[in-house]
Amino acid sequence: SVFTLESLADGASGAAGGISAISVFYPLNIVRTKLQTDDPRKKARTIKEVINDILREDGVGGLFKGWQGQVVALGCSNFVYFYAYQILKARIQRATRARITPGLNLAIGAVAGCVNVVMTTPLWMVCTQLAVQAQHGTKDGMEPYKGMIDGLRRCYQTESVAGLWKGLIPNLMLVSNPTIHFFTYERVRYVFERAAQRRGSPITSLEFFCMGALAKAVATVFTYPVQI
Repeated sequence: SVFTLESLADGASGAAGGISAISVFYPLNIVRTKLQTDDPRKKARTIKEVINDILREDGVGGLFKGWQGQVVALGCSNFVYFYAYQILKARIQRATRARITPGLNLAIGAVAGCVNVVMTTPLWMVCTQLAVQAQHGTKDGMEPYKGMIDGLRRCYQTESVAGLWKGLIPNLMLVSNPTIHFFTYERVRYVFERAAQRRGSPITSLEFFCMGALAKAVATVFTYPVQI
């Protein structure tokens, strides 16, 4: 139940979905970050004002600063999470031979999230550094990271292994986001499956899209203060 095609497919699908989503909506991610880090003592900018400022200062390319690092980090993170989730779910179902309850589903998601955070924190740490350097430059005359591999290598050289896992505890707190996300998705999917059975046709691509959007919206609302 560990090295199976189904587990690999779940991990690859999660990675592909995450990469596609972040690529399409990356400019909104840039805008959100700038809104979150604006000086609270100044008048809050609108989304349109932020976009205009980015285009004026950096052109269209400014809307995609740090994209490569985000793609690597999110792709690996989603692969690990969905792969771990599928493995845990399969092993528990094999052991109990019963339907996964909502509470157990939540627990599986939390464990999978912890596995994901422990394994991918170095990638997110370098990704954050790349984003900060793109917005505010470097400090003390330090040469900026050239990319993900260069960031991992230089962080290890200057701060050893511990430096790669900086921010692990706050990241573990954010395990609640994918946990709530996946829990909500499973519950919503159950409702949609029942509706699909009644009408005698499978769930459509648009319905899958709506299910994912609704689940992510619920998770974001509940965990947004932690993200800030």
